[in-house]
Amino acid sequence: MNIQRTLFANSQSVKEPIQTLKVGQIIPGRVLKFYPNNTAQIQLGNTSLNAQLEAPLSVGSNYYFQVMTKGSIIQLKVIGESLERKRAYSLHKLLNYIGVKYSKVNEDFIQQLFQKEIVIDPKQIKQAIDILSASDSKSLTKVILLEMIRNNLPISLEVYTAIESTWTSSFSKKFHALITELSANKNGLELMNQNRVRRIDDLLGKTNKVPKNFVQLIAANRDYYQLVKELGLIQLDSVFEDWISPANQAHNNGFQFDRQTLVHILSNYEDIREKANSFLTKWNDTIQTLNHRNEAILDGTFHKIKNDLEQFYHLILKEQIEIADDPIKIRDYIVSMERLAKIENTPQLAKLYHEYMKALFMEQIKMITNDVGLQYEKTIYKDNQNPTFTLKGLLLQLMSVNDNSVKGMADKFLQYINGLQIQSVHDTEKFLQANLLIPGQGLGLKNDLSISFQGKKNSKGEIDPDYCKVVFMLDLEHINETIIEMHVQKRTISLQIMNDHPLTHIANSVKPLLKEGLDKIGYHLSSITYHQFTSNQQNGNKTNLVNKANKEIPIGVDFRI
Repeated sequence: MNIQRTLFANSQSVKEPIQTLKVGQIIPGRVLKFYPNNTAQIQLGNTSLNAQLEAPLSVGSNYYFQVMTKGSIIQLKVIGESLERKRAYSLHKLLNYIGVKYSKVNEDFIQQLFQKEIVIDPKQIKQAIDILSASDSKSLTKVILLEMIRNNLPISLEVYTAIESTWTSSFSKKFHALITELSANKNGLELMNQNRVRRIDDLLGKTNKVPKNFVQLIAANRDYYQLVKELGLIQLDSVFEDWISPANQAHNNGFQFDRQTLVHILSNYEDIREKANSFLTKWNDTIQTLNHRNEAILDGTFHKIKNDLEQFYHLILKEQIEIADDPIKIRDYIVSMERLAKIENTPQLAKLYHEYMKALFMEQIKMITNDVGLQYEKTIYKDNQNPTFTLKGLLLQLMSVNDNSVKGMADKFLQYINGLQIQSVHDTEKFLQANLLIPGQGLGLKNDLSISFQGKKNSKGEIDPDYCKVVFMLDLEHINETIIEMHVQKRTISLQIMNDHPLTHIANSVKPLLKEGLDKIGYHLSSITYHQFTSNQQNGNKTNLVNKANKEIPIGVDFRI
């Protein structure tokens, strides 16, 4: 599943009212009844209107109509014959009328437009056909062009290329490709040493620091402080007043582990605690001997315990560690493990994990909106400033580097960001849709995360929070491709979760926390329903999926929204 493709293709299609039809546009319609003076009632899509006709037609028949003039009564021109009698002939004639060469590909493209009840503009269609004809991947190109026309985007090669980039790649892949290219040559290395590139690294979570807003939460709650201390996430001998001091916060904000390790520990705590208990049970006699007699461990036993400890901490840190050949160090590691084994998976621990993921999530949203440059042109236009230190600003600077490889990579990334900008907001008179992409690495996800907000506008021109839909699209390590649709109506929320695994028991485990969080902000959770992607494969929105519903779900927690 490509996140951007699914977001764009499944976006809420807001059909323009028939009153907004423009001269020259073409749309299929049906004659409902006749009136005097060559006027008739015509059904166009879900709307009917009175129009003046240039040719005698049959009541109940369907035709291709072109808008000729507008006024109190719209004047329509009929193209071809009745679609009931000569659909293929009429479509062929329509292509000739537009000035497009007939082909099976072009015919299918026009038919798909009409099937989606999209009003077409002849000039726009000619531009789209030119792009389609030059494409080596016509199936993908047709889908992108259909969505461009449906969302009233300019039909140009530049816009198409930008959108195609987001459908065929990801932000993280583009970023890694750029950094790799910069690291491979002298010009790039000079830029890599500048602060602006290091700052952009934060977009992918390359910074090891724990988010400041999470640290502030711990500093304001002694219970949370004590819990992270018992988990061994901060120094055991630390004192609360000293820990919250600016000097201590300067190094990784006072934590012993980086942000990704914290995600792993908090999300897999049950598994970690189980393995800690297994270790302590296995070596119980030896540990008791050490505690009561303070005796040295025999060489053979020492290396066995050391090896088991290294394997255990590899599970926590997700990287190989080597423990020093020091009995005192061994005892320190065992003491830490005993603490981990004693801590129950209490609601407080679940809340701590929730708060940590929320802190990561909000930090990533802030960085993607501020640092990528999605508002680059708007900032220049309104603030008369050049947002040089955004990612887009950096890429534009790279376009002037005397290195074709660097310029080529920067150009491709610029196309991708332009594609994100183009698809970020779809705005009509009454409806608004906003799409947001967040790099997944900073959240501990293997791929990027996308969110779509859709709904009616309120009196302020914003999405009405009481009547809207929010769609989360994720690709997770354990349960793979997942879509969560949140429907809001009168502050009542219903969730639809789409995945190829049976997820009822997973969702039920976090349902109380979800209900509690929604209640605090004045919303009520009414239902959670589940659907498998494989049952919806016929609609073409979800492809290349394997039915994994009957397979056991791997142990682990991916991401809590």
